[in-house]
Amino acid sequence: MSSPTPIRWPDIAQVMAAAALWGGLGPMARALYAGGFTAGEVAALRIGICALILIAAARLWLGAARVIWRREPGWAIAHAALGVVAYNLCFFAAIHEIGVARAVTLLYSAPIWALVFSYLVLGERPTTRQIVLALVALAGVLLVVGVFDAAGALSPLGALLGLAAGAAYALYPVLGRRLMRRASPGAVMASSFVLAAVMLVFWPTSWHAVARLVASASWSTIGLLAGISVIGTLLAYVLFTRGLTSVPAATAGVVATVEPVVGILLAAVLFDERLAIDQWVGVALILIASAASTPRRRRATCAT
Repeated sequence: MSSPTPIRWPDIAQVMAAAALWGGLGPMARALYAGGFTAGEVAALRIGICALILIAAARLWLGAARVIWRREPGWAIAHAALGVVAYNLCFFAAIHEIGVARAVTLLYSAPIWALVFSYLVLGERPTTRQIVLALVALAGVLLVVGVFDAAGALSPLGALLGLAAGAAYALYPVLGRRLMRRASPGAVMASSFVLAAVMLVFWPTSWHAVARLVASASWSTIGLLAGISVIGTLLAYVLFTRGLTSVPAATAGVVATVEPVVGILLAAVLFDERLAIDQWVGVALILIASAASTPRRRRATCAT
């Protein structure tokens, strides 16, 4: 019986780099909102531009993606619909309903969801260590976004949207690892974004986004959309999906919680938003959980 694939440091680094790039999405999205774009329009353009780039530049990936569609059509559709489309729509809707801090808080229930889905979909039984690290990371996120200082109760709809975003966010690596049994990481990513773009063709907001882009196109808008699509999405998803080659989905969910840390630091630098002491404690907890999730050096063992 062969042993599980050992977690490799380069793959952990790719997951962390992806999370850092995602953490930079906030300032770019904030600039697009100021230019008149809605959250849903930004999400639609983000997915659509990435899909067009993949179709134009990744013929080999698309060929392998067709293999996924033929052999695992149900899982491929679920990966696109839940891990890409539902995540974007629920997250941006949650921001509109309950604000950024609370939406991000509920989004980063993802490490807990990842443990559940990894067991149900992949058969990866969570260890006590993984459960503890996920809870530590989640506690850190709660402190970073200042949830304990927020006043007022969440609306039921906002809470539901935020938790749904966290579940969908967790499903991307879980379903991605299942599809990677059939194809390469690049093919899995191409499959998810192309299918997601096809789904969004039937969403009216997508056409509103295109119309607004044509009407108000400027070099700054194009640059921001390129940053969100190429750097903050396409490159980030490439790194994240490649990292899943050896990193378990539950571990990836914990490591990726460095994203809100990057977002908080960028907000401090770009917008002079200072961190409170409890936020720095949260940053420390997230970094500790992420560092503890990285692989320990082991002696090589032979597969039996």
